[in-house]
Amino acid sequence: MPSDLHQQNTSPSNEGNLVSSMLYQVIFAYLIPVLIGILGANTQGRTEPLFKTHTINMWGFIVAKAIYCFALAADIKSRLHQENSSQLSGLVAVVSGSVSAVSLVSTLLD
Repeated sequence: MPSDLHQQNTSPSNEGNLVSSMLYQVIFAYLIPVLIGILGANTQGRTEPLFKTHTINMWGFIVAKAIYCFALAADIKSRLHQENSSQLSGLVAVVSGSVSAVSLVSTLLD
């Protein structure tokens, strides 16, 4: 009986922790498509594609976005299973998501 009570007490706090710690996912889910839309509007009428004019920035975005997706999946999985690696994968997701956003913004500055 006490073990059932302990499981009931840890489950809601775990769900709340999962939701509160996933704020970066909501930010990047909004920010990245907005930046892509701005880039699309900014490059209309140009003959050169972005992958040719801003090769490093665009590849940086693709690689950072891929790392972000894998880190986000690992973060969600580790939080659901209450593993210790959730802080590292969450940090990697935040850093790689930030790098992907910066890569897109840097194409606008050129």
